[in-house]
Amino acid sequence: MVFAVVPDAGTVVMQNNEKIDAWAVIVNGCVEVVKPSGERVEFKLGDSFGCEAVNSVQYHTGDMRTMVDDCEFVLVEHRDFCSIMSTIGEHIERGRDEATGEVVSEIERRAIGAQVGLVLIKAKPDKLVSHLVEERDGQVDANYIDDFLLTYRVFIHDPVMIFEKLMHWFAEPQYRDRVARIVLLWVNNHYNDFETNREMVKLLERFEQALERDQMYAQQTLLNLACSVKARVRSIKYARRDKDEPMQFSVIGGKEMGAGIFVSDVLPDSAAEEAGLKRADEILEVNDQTLKFVTLQRAIDLLKGSIKLQLVVKNNINGFKELIQKHDKADAKKNHFGPMNGLPHVIPVKGVGAQPNNNTHSKAKMNGNKGYMDKLFTMIRSSKDIDAVDSINEEQFLNLLIRASDTTSDIVRASKSNPDLLSAISSFYGPPKTDSPEHVLKIYRADQTFKYLPVFKETTAQNVVQLALQEFSMTAESGLEWALCEVTVCENISTENTSAKNPLVIKQRKLPPQLENLAERISLNSRYYLKNNNRSEPLVPDDLASDVIKEAQAHILSLNAQVLAAQLTLQDFSVFASIEPTEYVDSLFKLESRYGWPRLDEFETVFNREMWWVATEVCRERSTQRRAKLVKKFIKVARHCRDLRNFNSMFAIVSGLDKPA
Repeated sequence: MVFAVVPDAGTVVMQNNEKIDAWAVIVNGCVEVVKPSGERVEFKLGDSFGCEAVNSVQYHTGDMRTMVDDCEFVLVEHRDFCSIMSTIGEHIERGRDEATGEVVSEIERRAIGAQVGLVLIKAKPDKLVSHLVEERDGQVDANYIDDFLLTYRVFIHDPVMIFEKLMHWFAEPQYRDRVARIVLLWVNNHYNDFETNREMVKLLERFEQALERDQMYAQQTLLNLACSVKARVRSIKYARRDKDEPMQFSVIGGKEMGAGIFVSDVLPDSAAEEAGLKRADEILEVNDQTLKFVTLQRAIDLLKGSIKLQLVVKNNINGFKELIQKHDKADAKKNHFGPMNGLPHVIPVKGVGAQPNNNTHSKAKMNGNKGYMDKLFTMIRSSKDIDAVDSINEEQFLNLLIRASDTTSDIVRASKSNPDLLSAISSFYGPPKTDSPEHVLKIYRADQTFKYLPVFKETTAQNVVQLALQEFSMTAESGLEWALCEVTVCENISTENTSAKNPLVIKQRKLPPQLENLAERISLNSRYYLKNNNRSEPLVPDDLASDVIKEAQAHILSLNAQVLAAQLTLQDFSVFASIEPTEYVDSLFKLESRYGWPRLDEFETVFNREMWWVATEVCRERSTQRRAKLVKKFIKVARHCRDLRNFNSMFAIVSGLDKPA
């Protein structure tokens, strides 16, 4: 084996009718072959060319030239290549089409320990798809389904074709359980394939209905749970011409139902549908105001109160169906058993919320099964807790699902319900809760005194007001008389109003009572103030505006290197953990997918931003002594990043220090 490098583009690698003495594969760059007929063929990264595995003399057809600089090849001599391929051929079985005789698959006999099994190593796309439901050795080829669901996009551009075949096989009883497991894995590992494709969403809804039709309630509940867990939070902009124009979607839920605000119906081909709003979307925020713990009427007022809406939504089919079931129960109590108005095609979840069976034997079975279900839900939900992108092991997932389904099947058929499954969902469903506050807020009063308040991410502005009144010993005051305000000081960039006496602008705004995540919303040149609603005096006088600006201009030399490295690590990991596995494949093969690789691009941007930040901080310092201190500080930060295994930031800092001034 020889490693060869061709440094210059346009170099003739092989000429027409030249004897071929090796087999080669491109490991970097690309080449072009111009045949005598004028036909042009390109070979890119990973492509192979050269001799075939026969001992006869072979000649090259056409002239081959490199298209870029530094093309790299790995070459194997003809004689060695024939020997290798003949050895491999002894362990490979080729499958042929019965009608045409064309080779459609190659299966290798592979030994793992004392076990020998068959592994599909090469096949036509149709054969690769059909192999999903074929019998295979799970010990020898355990990861085939995982690998296929990740890489099919390289050779199959439309996933709808795959799902339609799975739906066709689902109609056959012998494939039903197998197809259900494949779809569950697909949703759990690559839900972005469904979120970005309306046809896939429709097929998924059909599949969910088929699960209910065939009384596969455990799989149906797991599917709904996986969809809810894996769905991404989306930001949607929706506008109407005026306030009199009717909303093109309807909502249900609210505080009175003990649920969030859900989209129950969206008009087809409407602006709301074009904006990306879908049925079963839970509306989390409207124009920066959270909809948690608000009544349905209050939510409708917020939605209709503005013609331009900035919505934060997340598809939550599991929570939506629980809400529908509550509506059904409420209607049953009123003896209204007809379908709900404004809720077409609603399919309530079977097996959720039914009364537990008093049979002791049934309870014992369900309690024994709970351990399997808890472990299964933990595996599904683990990526939700840390936004991780690692796929779970297929065999673990399938085995747990089989055991869970088998141990509950008799109870499901008897009562069409699974009470313990509901308890498992309720214990794992929802965002992770922490015992201690995550953030600290600095709250000022008009007299410029301040208090530090430890708060959670979900703490609202109204809650902060109540906490601040307690900390300032103002418990006699009514919380309704006070509000939280954000005061921002910035430079006056307007040429008309700029004066020597007033170079700064003070902006003050009252925060909505239900606004959350306050610590991450505030900028360095802003403060949070406790303001009395009955008074109109400015919270920051003009003579203190410069102090706010000075506080915002923190120098890196005053920061702790270890804390700075920890923050860089958290920042990098939050982006890295949100990268979908499909992004690596799409980026590597430059595929024009619907989802693309946005988070991978963002991770690259983070690296470049950190690198240029280091170079800028060092180069803009005029003092040689302070510049030397900055270099030492960044070296310390890079060392701490290495200790934290954050090699991305470490390399970015080193690259920034290596930039010429």
